[in-house]
Amino acid sequence: MAVTGYKTMDKKSEDTNQIFKGFPDINADACTRETNKLFTPYLFFHWVRGHKEIELWSSCCNHHGSMPNPPRTVTTKEKMILYGTHNSEAICPWCGQTVTLKESGRLGKRKNLLEHHPVVILKASRGKLYARAYWARKDYQGELNAMPTFFLVGAYCFQKGSADQITPNWWRDGYHKQHLEGNYDPNHRVITEPFTEDSCCGYRFPYTVLGLEEIAKSDFRYCQYEAFEKKTPDALRWDLIKYLAAASIYPAQIEMLMKSGFDEMVVDLVCRRRKNSKVINWSETDYLKAFGLNKQEMREWRESGCSYELIGEYKMLRNRKLTTSFRDLHEFKEAFGYHTEKVLQSCRKWKVKPIKLGRYLSKFCGGCPAGSRDILAAWEHWKDYVDMAKTLGWDLKEETVLLPVDLYSRHDEAAQELALRNAREQAANLKQERELGLITVRARVEKYNFEMGDYFIRVAECASEISLEGKTLEHCVGGYAERHMAGKTTILFLRRKAAPDASLYTIEMDGNILRQIHGWRNERNGAPDPRKTMAWMLDPWLDWLKKGSPRNKDGSPKMPKKKEKESTAA
Repeated sequence: MAVTGYKTMDKKSEDTNQIFKGFPDINADACTRETNKLFTPYLFFHWVRGHKEIELWSSCCNHHGSMPNPPRTVTTKEKMILYGTHNSEAICPWCGQTVTLKESGRLGKRKNLLEHHPVVILKASRGKLYARAYWARKDYQGELNAMPTFFLVGAYCFQKGSADQITPNWWRDGYHKQHLEGNYDPNHRVITEPFTEDSCCGYRFPYTVLGLEEIAKSDFRYCQYEAFEKKTPDALRWDLIKYLAAASIYPAQIEMLMKSGFDEMVVDLVCRRRKNSKVINWSETDYLKAFGLNKQEMREWRESGCSYELIGEYKMLRNRKLTTSFRDLHEFKEAFGYHTEKVLQSCRKWKVKPIKLGRYLSKFCGGCPAGSRDILAAWEHWKDYVDMAKTLGWDLKEETVLLPVDLYSRHDEAAQELALRNAREQAANLKQERELGLITVRARVEKYNFEMGDYFIRVAECASEISLEGKTLEHCVGGYAERHMAGKTTILFLRRKAAPDASLYTIEMDGNILRQIHGWRNERNGAPDPRKTMAWMLDPWLDWLKKGSPRNKDGSPKMPKKKEKESTAA
């Protein structure tokens, strides 16, 4: 049964004419035979003519024939086949390879024999390196000795300065082309591995490379790939395509790093999505210029045992005129471990040499008064101190202030002074807000205060009476006190004239819009909704607000005579 997209590898296939335009030809038969060696070798058998003859199909060398029973001569090879059973081992009578015997009559639909292998085929031509990526498949549902079929995943062209990736779209009968030139960004890759989660099987697979020797025939002969993946030529590969893409953009740099012992930087670029731009200038091809070091500095780095990441930190310190030795940086990293970069960032920020800061902090380790257990805890304490000192405006340019003799005492003093200053600022802000609130309260009294019949509405005059209102009526208005005093909302009380100090209903207004009105426990006790019971007063009041809150000379609300009579009757 044919599977859509899987084809035999030959020059006449339609995808060859479109996608592989300009690609050099490959030996399709040889590639198919080499790919076939990746699959599990089987020797299928079927007894015929009353066990007088056994019919054989070899999947490893693709022969089909038969063997008489008994044969004219019986060797170990014939004996293993004639007396073998289903799933036992035998030797192929044609190629001599060890195979697994499979009785064809017991295989059913042969679905359990389905097998896939990812394959990349390389071919060099005129200095360029071309790659074809296929899923190879054998399902044995047709001829038992058939060769594998291939599903094209991608095609690649690598040359110095650029790289191209062509991805076929089998469903739309077309293809998509990606072009890489100028810069290799490991975080936003243009050229990707062929057998990733976007491929037909949904996972990232290692793959077999056929024609690995073609690299030496191209312009990438010095790219040092054999040192990058130190495996035998027929081993599975993971990162060949990404490596060649990086080598296309940075051919001299990749070669230089691999030969000079910086192969981990290449691994970072290709596999870990790290470019180490602080360490190396990828546009430079000169060894020392790329790292930004002179010969003496490079020699000191090699002798110090520092990791290459510290080269970037060294250069940033040097630019801030905080030059230190690689040996000191190595000791510094051993002390601070994974936090080294953050601590060095503090050194640059406060312009203190790392060795000086390290020696200073080491005095507060172990049996110090504050009980700091290690140098990292001391650094956290110091960082907290300088942040507070900066906020307080202390002169951190003075060494005695930046690195106090008693760090923990000065830390506590700074914390106390900062707390006092914050308290004073909060008190001043609160006083200002209250003064502003009183002004807005007076303005809101003119706008909102209203009376009708035996009831009146008035603006809350202070935060304390709002809190008392919330406690009396057992609802949440107390949380609105600060917002009311700041003028962000307006809280009013609706009460009877006969009992002006007795809480009845609480109102929240936003301009002329009634947000909410509630009584005791927000009417959870089954009391009627005050919006309905007090509508006779609330509706005229809201209408009066919309008209601009007009008042008589004595300050009473100015209402239409008809409405006044109706309200009195009510």
